[in-house]
Amino acid sequence: MGELFGAGRDLPYKKRLAILARSGVIMWESLQSCIRTGSLDSAIQEEIPNDFEAFLKDHPYVTHLFFNGAKAEHSFKKYVLPNLRNKKLVLTKLPSTSPAHAGMNFSKKLEHWQAVAEALRN
Repeated sequence: MGELFGAGRDLPYKKRLAILARSGVIMWESLQSCIRTGSLDSAIQEEIPNDFEAFLKDHPYVTHLFFNGAKAEHSFKKYVLPNLRNKKLVLTKLPSTSPAHAGMNFSKKLEHWQAVAEALRN
């Protein structure tokens, strides 16, 4: 997101969030909480999803959701999507930005993440 919207890691976190918000981007986790021993997504247990129903009610202009990796998308589809009512959303899984996802270099990841900026232009 820093590369796409000028909200790089050299800026304080709150300033980065403000830049993203002005750009039309809201960042929110699929899970409110979970237990994970270690850093692998496969170790995640006791998942509690965020309240997307309330979030989307409070933010009716949201039309696209982009997931930072397969686990975020999987958790959303498992816990949230079956309970969403009357909301048409474009759901897009993007490659994880985690350094642990070393199968794809930064440039290639950035190409995929351009979809966020493209969605805002349309």
